[in-house]
Amino acid sequence: MKKLLFCAALAVGAMGLAVSCKSKAGNEAEQPKLEVLTYVWCGDTIMPDPNLVTTINYAFGVVDSARTGVEVWHPERLRKMVALKNQNPDLKVFISLGGSAKDGFSEMAADSLKRMAFAGDIARVIEEYGLDGVDWDWEFPCGQGGRPDDYTNFAKLLRLTRDSIGEGKMMTIAAGGDMAGLDTNNIPELMRLFDYVNVMAYDLGGQAPWHHTALYRSPNTGWRSVDEVVADYVAHGVPYEKMMLGLGFYGRGDDHYYTGWTSTAQAQPYGNLTEQWDSIAMVPYIADSTGALVCGFENPRSIEIKCDYILDKGFRGAMCWRTELDLDSLPLARTVARKLRGVE
Repeated sequence: MKKLLFCAALAVGAMGLAVSCKSKAGNEAEQPKLEVLTYVWCGDTIMPDPNLVTTINYAFGVVDSARTGVEVWHPERLRKMVALKNQNPDLKVFISLGGSAKDGFSEMAADSLKRMAFAGDIARVIEEYGLDGVDWDWEFPCGQGGRPDDYTNFAKLLRLTRDSIGEGKMMTIAAGGDMAGLDTNNIPELMRLFDYVNVMAYDLGGQAPWHHTALYRSPNTGWRSVDEVVADYVAHGVPYEKMMLGLGFYGRGDDHYYTGWTSTAQAQPYGNLTEQWDSIAMVPYIADSTGALVCGFENPRSIEIKCDYILDKGFRGAMCWRTELDLDSLPLARTVARKLRGVE
């Protein structure tokens, strides 16, 4: 009898162990594995943690003075970004091409020979630095200093670049809160050319007294909320799975208590100012003694809510501008990595 009881106990223990292992394996399988991208500023010295992100977009490469090639700002810093692959072999590094129409984009894109030369030079930069692709941050075609046919010329440039870099490399674009940067009359072709779109879901209210990253519209929301921006993209035919939702790791002040643009470290209450929570917009803010919003910013709570939004909607992942603006302990970046990658 004792032997039978002992064997039964062993069987129950084994079953419990199996269930425990199965449950653990199931939990691991359920861990999200979305992409996390950060832009890195060329002129900074802070390095991102390569284990918290899947992609680094190096800002910037620009149109050179001849309008035929790419000039990389601070190339030694770009090489340091690529060297981070030694710590994370799966890390991707892109060159982000930034500037406005007056910075040479419009002139270059309008000339067939310059356009062809520029597309070829992008391939040269990718090969020389060992990059994984190119990101476009022309802000914005047909904008100030641009031409009426910018979008038409940009589409020609994109096709040339796609052919030049080859299918093994990636091409993405950063687009604004009103879809600026994307030709809304040409979305189907653009979605074939781009691997994904980095949606700049920040600066949506300018600066205080408005939130600039309100998830939903509240009385403190200015121009647009993040949800309104996303709905616009989807309505125009950009699928969730080809969008990286932008997260702003900085604040927007009132130019009195805080500067119009302020880092997360600076966006902290002092004196008689207090931190408040907008339960509709789902973001924190700093208020003066009258309750008026004097600085809108992000904290781990609001970033976690946005990550839940990303998971619920089925985005490809998150894009961060930018991890150098986080606190030294990286609370925002770590929240994103934990929620979207299962990385503690």
